[in-house]
Amino acid sequence: MKLLERLPKSLRPWVFALAGLFVYGGTVNLGFSDIFLALPFVLFVIYAALKWGRKYLLCAVLLLVVLAPLYYLKKQHSAIFFPATGKHFTVSEDVCLILHRSNYSGDFVVVTSITADRPCGHDPGSEAVRWVTLKARTPLQVREVSVSHADMGESYVIHTDSELGDVAFYGNQFIVWPDGRKIEQHELRRAIFYTPSLLMYWPTGPIMLMTLFKQ
Repeated sequence: MKLLERLPKSLRPWVFALAGLFVYGGTVNLGFSDIFLALPFVLFVIYAALKWGRKYLLCAVLLLVVLAPLYYLKKQHSAIFFPATGKHFTVSEDVCLILHRSNYSGDFVVVTSITADRPCGHDPGSEAVRWVTLKARTPLQVREVSVSHADMGESYVIHTDSELGDVAFYGNQFIVWPDGRKIEQHELRRAIFYTPSLLMYWPTGPIMLMTLFKQ
């Protein structure tokens, strides 16, 4: 804290703006760490607001007013974050939708491919209660896009409605746009939010620099 108190006044606006940028990056971060890695910068903004005068307090309040709704919209899977919401897509081949009923995880639908040796409903599993064939080129609509953090990664999941309930398509398996074009992950997010979220890799900065210098 003494270091912050000694910071020259001419540098304070730049340091505050940089901290605000990191807070923004954490707010819109869709990765597994969410806003957690931005918390040191949040604390800095609070400190500056309380110690550096009314101007910084006003800037901190404005930052909160702008970012709090953004964070809420992110948690609600808003189309502001996921531009594919509401768009139409289709399946590139016949697939089998299998409704599973579990006492632990509830009802969920699994999507599997159909082959000559494995028709729809062939050995569906003990928890399967119903299955239907979804024909290729069947028009579907993106109801929602969510984020999977499997293996601490970040991949986007398209949700749509079917007669069996919610169906989740992971990655671009089985699905294409109506013109037959492959659905790319970057089409499911907005760069204006994704690019700043990369700031949440800041803890790996020293490691990346060491690796760079070793090369």
